[in-house]
Amino acid sequence: VSYDLATRSYELIAGERRWRATQLAGLNEIEVIVRQPRDEKHRMAMTLIENLQREELNPIEVALGYLRLMKEFGINQTALAEEVGKSKATISNTLRLLELSEEIQKALQYGQVSEGHGRALLTITDPNLRHAVFQKLVANKLSVRETEALAREMEAGTITDEAPAKNKADVKSADLRSLEESLQQILGTKVVIRTKKITSKGSIQISFFSFEDFDRILKVLKK
Repeated sequence: VSYDLATRSYELIAGERRWRATQLAGLNEIEVIVRQPRDEKHRMAMTLIENLQREELNPIEVALGYLRLMKEFGINQTALAEEVGKSKATISNTLRLLELSEEIQKALQYGQVSEGHGRALLTITDPNLRHAVFQKLVANKLSVRETEALAREMEAGTITDEAPAKNKADVKSADLRSLEESLQQILGTKVVIRTKKITSKGSIQISFFSFEDFDRILKVLKK
């Protein structure tokens, strides 16, 4: 609550839902914190900071709110951390989510992936590899830990998402592509069917992204 010393009028800055709940409960008195903003700019900052504390805000909304506070009120991450009661590392990690592509940011906004997934993706410096891991985590519903492991492997170059160059002999028939798609739906992971010159022979490559994922695929195959 803020107030004017001259008129003793009060303005509710935060806690409207709690205030309405007390009215419904028939309470005549409640505990409040009275603050006097230095100026209109400070009052706006208090309102924005309170809004950022709401649990229903998604990570991107929070990051944009932090950025707005820093720009409009000319403060750095250290000062912002003190204002919102967070560590500087938390502020920095949240702001870094804005470095992700628009597609990944939208996935964060709509709850398709979590903030932990976003932070794991940020450890990948190559935008193309980052996007590849993002697609895999969405398609295979990877956990944050699985995404972190995959991100480390991608960044270290121990696995690659680049497919070998195709030549005319590698062009697959519609039947083979259909079989690949069917297996991918059944196993919930990427499947590649390769045939030799004698098309009745070949191999099937099934991808997995963690030991847990490997166990899951084995259980499906044993059914």
